[in-house]
Amino acid sequence: MRKFVFLVIASLGIIGCSHAPLRESAEKGDVQAQYELATRYKNGDGVGQDYAQAIAWYTKAAEQGSAGAQNNLGVMYRRGDGVAPDYLQALRWFTRAAEVGNADAEYNLAGLYRSGLGVPQDFSKAMEWYTRAAEQGDSDAQNVLGEMYYDGQGVAQDFKKAYAWAALAATQNQKDAAKRRDRAAGMLTAADLVAAQKESTLLFEKIQKAKP
Repeated sequence: MRKFVFLVIASLGIIGCSHAPLRESAEKGDVQAQYELATRYKNGDGVGQDYAQAIAWYTKAAEQGSAGAQNNLGVMYRRGDGVAPDYLQALRWFTRAAEVGNADAEYNLAGLYRSGLGVPQDFSKAMEWYTRAAEQGDSDAQNVLGEMYYDGQGVAQDFKKAYAWAALAATQNQKDAAKRRDRAAGMLTAADLVAAQKESTLLFEKIQKAKP
């Protein structure tokens, strides 16, 4: 699933080698080593796959403020990887990562609010977090925003905004985004379609400028 983000470990020079040096660094409190060790256990990369170890090391990194670890930990709790599904824990960790601007966590947190998992269903909150992720260039969030604006889910139905976000998602080959963009276009006057196209372009430019 695209929301489980894994970092490349090659920079440590340990691919194909014992994970002992990495574990030693992790045990000394190195947050990056903790994150990467957790990922190896999650994937069974050079070690036997062990979700319990993955959760343990992600938790250590998450508690030190690693937003990536917080998000991945939330994913494991939401899926029930090595534990019973726990939406409250998923909510906790997604929230912590989302609040510091992790786009994957913003997307995942929005999904909990949209589905009402671990929290009362709240389409407005879902829109808020999808928008934050979308404005960072997250194409999944852009696609969902196009759908929610088209359906009027959590907001007033707005075919111009549905077009604008779906058009952005379509450029990144998101499923059904092009169809939704075209359906929204069919609901607009010629003048509104021009305005929607301009809005989509402005959103794209804003997102590009905000990239580090």
